[in-house]
Amino acid sequence: MLSSDFDCGPVLARLSQAAEVWRGRPACDRAKLAQQTAKAVAGEVMVWAEAAIAFKSTGPDGPVSISPSLQQALLAEELATGPVGTLRLAMLTARVWDEIDRQGLPTLTSAPRLAHRPVVAASPASPATLVEVDVLPKAAGDGLKRLRYRVVEVRQHISSWADISDVPNGRVILQTSETDRHDGTKMVVIGTYLDTTSSTRPIPVAKPQICD
Repeated sequence: MLSSDFDCGPVLARLSQAAEVWRGRPACDRAKLAQQTAKAVAGEVMVWAEAAIAFKSTGPDGPVSISPSLQQALLAEELATGPVGTLRLAMLTARVWDEIDRQGLPTLTSAPRLAHRPVVAASPASPATLVEVDVLPKAAGDGLKRLRYRVVEVRQHISSWADISDVPNGRVILQTSETDRHDGTKMVVIGTYLDTTSSTRPIPVAKPQICD
């Protein structure tokens, strides 16, 4: 816990300066930084986990004795929720920025997208606009699943989540910016679940990397 006299001003100033530097970095530099971050995290995995255990095993009167079995359980938990999760995120970030640098868009995942239901003879009315979301299957060996939602409402000039807090559970929300700034107002498309079909996209293939 920080002491009450800790001056966070200089820290926030450095973060603000770093944000400005980061904003001007090209995609290739961002990929390299994410790769360096992953390597740095990989080199401190055990130190990170053991420090977290020591911190959580300290009571008001000092360190608390824990059994070897509990030590192992805590170690597994801290590894999974701390350095391993961060390492995975850094590697995914590096891959995405590398793909953006090479081809302009990432191919790691598929973002929700607008689509249209095809017109059939039995239903000559105008096709409804859909939101399609590809998700990974629950069982190994299955293909990607495509969840489809029928668009029922479009809202403009949204400035906070409070503006859409009345949207019922179970509906999908697709958001896009109305301005050229990330903090500008948003337009949201709201859809209700329609059905689940098989996706035409292949399942992403893991590409393990060896950290030198």
